[in-house]
Amino acid sequence: MLTKGFIAAAIASALIATLLLIDNVSIAGASATSNGIIHFYSDQSNDITGATGPIVITGVIGDYGTATSIDKNGTVNVNGNYEKVVLKKGTFIINSVALDKSTSNAQPTINSSNCSVSESVSGSVSLFDGTGAYAGIKGTLSVEVTFAGIIPTSKNGKCNGNAQPLGVFGTITGSGPVTF
Repeated sequence: MLTKGFIAAAIASALIATLLLIDNVSIAGASATSNGIIHFYSDQSNDITGATGPIVITGVIGDYGTATSIDKNGTVNVNGNYEKVVLKKGTFIINSVALDKSTSNAQPTINSSNCSVSESVSGSVSLFDGTGAYAGIKGTLSVEVTFAGIIPTSKNGKCNGNAQPLGVFGTITGSGPVTF
């Protein structure tokens, strides 16, 4: 004869087994594909002429690390059209060819009375070649590049746009949908 204790134990065991099965299915499903919006922020102020800068990503990805300018062969190049993003949980590449075309045609605003300069350019980039937690990443993001600075004056008192800026501020921000 079955006792109440035996029946309660059997129900509890079945419930635990069901919860474990549901948990394993949801974990397997979550690791297969993630979809959502990301937002990224990269401060270029400390080394505006360098190849590497910090990056923070929020949204469906919550991670941080560095972004390094590279050429299409993966060689570090301050003028590269790609960015290798190295985060704590994985890496991916950003193709910024289209954005770089927009920035090459941009004309900064220069105030000749105080030699201040500013520029803001928008465009799009695509993500690919992910590793680690970002394996299989794909997406197209809208991006804005903002730069401001103070340039020195020449001996004749005019702004010297060919010289190293005296003070700079630069950011690259963007957002868009990704899958991985």
